[in-house]
Amino acid sequence: MKGVLETREVHSPALENNPLGDPARRRLTVYLPPGYAEGTQRYAVVYFLHAFGNGGGSWTNASGFSPSVPDRLDALIAQGAIPPVIGVFPDAWTKLGGSQWVNSDAIGRYRDYLVKDIVGFVDKTFRT
Repeated sequence: MKGVLETREVHSPALENNPLGDPARRRLTVYLPPGYAEGTQRYAVVYFLHAFGNGGGSWTNASGFSPSVPDRLDALIAQGAIPPVIGVFPDAWTKLGGSQWVNSDAIGRYRDYLVKDIVGFVDKTFRT
């Protein structure tokens, strides 16, 4: 892979004291395109939201039958099919098997986690 995957941990105030007791500190994987470290330009961001029953790592896992999403981003950028972008893979796994990315009295404030905590962290940390 020509891009770089960085793994961070993000504390989410939105997920503190959620009804399921799931962690408010979450792993966040970020794909940085080739040349990111050497440059100063800003990039568009694509957020990859996993389906119910999956976690954030499902996008970056290698498969014997197809390339991972970061590998696909690399290929699309190399082909000129898309401009270089930052890819963000947040995790919303819950004790019930995942979030539907909504605020819910039953599982927690996952929309706020995404929109406020994750987007805020990415915009503050990376050149978006």
